[in-house]
Amino acid sequence: MMVRNIWNPTHNEIRTWAYTGTSLPHPHWAITLIDFNNLPVLIELAGDEQCFNQSFFEKCLYTFTGLIMEKHNLHELARLETTLEELSTYKQPKAIKEWVEFSQVILGKEDMSDPVWEMDWTARQVRESLMESEA
Repeated sequence: MMVRNIWNPTHNEIRTWAYTGTSLPHPHWAITLIDFNNLPVLIELAGDEQCFNQSFFEKCLYTFTGLIMEKHNLHELARLETTLEELSTYKQPKAIKEWVEFSQVILGKEDMSDPVWEMDWTARQVRESLMESEA
């Protein structure tokens, strides 16, 4: 698959790659995709069980939440919170529902000791770990 600019792929290029079995256009491509502009596409693909690279996009969502938390940018935190609230009002695929719940828990935490994006776990393991720590 050809991506004209791996640092600024179009949404169609992201979707095209998502449904192929090709390797990442660049080893750090996930970081390139993680921004509010691409968030609707990340959500769409992470929630699509027919997407060949669904788990990649699921991990992108969890990393997105972690990066927003790390930056402590109040505008971005509020924007993420609003997005999560909007998503929670509609029926979502399981993967998206879990990410929304996880992100809402993270947003409510004051004492995150490990940066979420540094955790080398699957998205589900991160979520389960945080839920256990609350119990």
